[in-house]
Amino acid sequence: VAADLALTPAVETLAGARASVDSIVGVSGERGLAELSTLFTRARSARGLALLHELGVIERALPGLAASEPERRIAVAARIGDPLGVLEGLCVLFLSEVLDPGQAQDRGELERRLEPLHPAREQRHGVREGGELLQESERWSARPPRRSELLRAGRKASWPVAVRIARASLAERQSPGAALDEAVARLAQGDPSELRPQPLLQATDLAAASLPRVPRWGELLVAAETAQLDGELRTREDALRWLGERAAEGR
Repeated sequence: VAADLALTPAVETLAGARASVDSIVGVSGERGLAELSTLFTRARSARGLALLHELGVIERALPGLAASEPERRIAVAARIGDPLGVLEGLCVLFLSEVLDPGQAQDRGELERRLEPLHPAREQRHGVREGGELLQESERWSARPPRRSELLRAGRKASWPVAVRIARASLAERQSPGAALDEAVARLAQGDPSELRPQPLLQATDLAAASLPRVPRWGELLVAAETAQLDGELRTREDALRWLGERAAEGR
């Protein structure tokens, strides 16, 4: 409430809150997530997180964070702006990629961090996907994404969230954001139908070409879609010719 109304709690109030911080141990993960979700969807979310850190709540409720992490994560949250958003808030609190997108977080470690809050499957997936997109967007600083890479990133549900976080993370790390801005602009200029075009090849085509089902079918369908998204295969005839060449090569 103090953060939402831009109030400064009295010193006595803060002292009393700190003294009772151990009482949150018995609070269920579902209740904790609900409280965080409320914070993430209200004004001044970053200020609210800063208050929780000042009171020692974040460290008590989310063990495993390094001593310097809360301040850095809160700084990124402040750059994202209000309202922060539930998925954005969870990503900021739990993803290592928020602080260093070049360092992929162990997914087992991420699950262990998330587990105390018992998030829904969709939320877990969104956080994992957000981390993957943060890694990918960081690589674009060194090399512009291929069209297929950009389209696959853009069709993921967590893409808008990842863009907000990536921009805030870049700003906080004082890293240039031109590559990310250019990629976002490229994607925005395209037709939405380009994200998921009708495949030029189907599994029935691979069967007709007498290709062994395992393990090549999945790999070939992904490769065909990549070539289609990159504009290398434009027609059904192009795709069948491409498939014929690979069947003849035994690939």
